[in-house]
Amino acid sequence: MQAASSTLAVVGESGRRLQTHGLQTNGQVRVEAIRRIPGPKHPVFEEAAPAAWLYEILSPHGEETVVAGVPHALDDPLYRDSQRATKTGQAQFPSAGPKEARDR
Repeated sequence: MQAASSTLAVVGESGRRLQTHGLQTNGQVRVEAIRRIPGPKHPVFEEAAPAAWLYEILSPHGEETVVAGVPHALDDPLYRDSQRATKTGQAQFPSAGPKEARDR
């Protein structure tokens, strides 16, 4: 079963989380979300069932794309909060309106 949504976090060079977005599980939505981020992009996502598909659709839009194993993620409070928001439908979805570059 595939999740109905996922969470995209934008992390700056310092490692600080700059933005968090709930995204519908749709390839075009994910590509558009990556394309709206200004500057060089380095998509990183966890190794899971959709990893090959995500790599295929997102790697053309990034400088380097990484699939990471995340065995410790369940202990991370930010990860747990993200998963809870996604499962309960509280993740925020981008509007269908004009796509504007996000401020860093």
